[in-house]
Amino acid sequence: MSKIINHSEDLSGLSRFVSCTITNLFGGFWLISFVMDSLYFLLASSVVIWYFRASTGGLLPLGTGLKWTYLYHLGTIAFGAFIIGLVRFARVMLGYLHAKLKAEGAENSELAKFVLRGCSVCLACFERFIRFVNHHAYIHCALTSEGFISSAREGFFLTMRNPLRFSLIGGLGELFIFLGKLFICLVPSLVGALLLYKSDWYKTQVENPVFPIVAIALECYVIGAIFMTVWATANEAIMHCFCVDEEIHKDKGGPKHCPERLANFVKREKA
Repeated sequence: MSKIINHSEDLSGLSRFVSCTITNLFGGFWLISFVMDSLYFLLASSVVIWYFRASTGGLLPLGTGLKWTYLYHLGTIAFGAFIIGLVRFARVMLGYLHAKLKAEGAENSELAKFVLRGCSVCLACFERFIRFVNHHAYIHCALTSEGFISSAREGFFLTMRNPLRFSLIGGLGELFIFLGKLFICLVPSLVGALLLYKSDWYKTQVENPVFPIVAIALECYVIGAIFMTVWATANEAIMHCFCVDEEIHKDKGGPKHCPERLANFVKREKA
């Protein structure tokens, strides 16, 4: 009898451990997504404020964006981060299932391989789609102060009404992000390598210059990734604001708040 009780206690302890692990894992994904999305909302709201107040002045965009983000829209951000956390959690569970099947030898089945790979690709594409919808939902929420669902719907349909513009921004954005990261990473690394290999003082102080060069490259890559993320967010938010501005004032001669350089660029595109 005591053995049965001990066995049931072990099972209950194991189930509590598994449930706690799953909860903490999902909570970690949700928290990371919440932090990243709150920063995105902060940048997007700052761009929205700058776009519509550039000609009239007003409060500092970043300060007002902080207020909007952390006082008025945390629920919207938490809901969007919850969806991303769910998708990432599902991808981790799928990877765990794949590892279990591989350990048990079931991976040799062609059907199992096909199903797992198909599900993995579908989840990866779905995550990218949800992230795209979330970003435009946050921008539209900063514009209108509507809830997440309505903002996601309006933001998505706005991109569907302007597919060429957003495709151009997305494609060129990816290219410039790559080139920006490459430039920010390579130039300081090359300068550091020249100093370490050519300078007589560094030759006497540093025995192996490879590690410092690698450290410089990694630090510069992180800095470049952060900088280019801010740049990409600003581009996306400005295009969203421009399309909204254009639709609002379509019967009044076009967008009224558009910066002059962007207006000239759009005129050349139409021409």
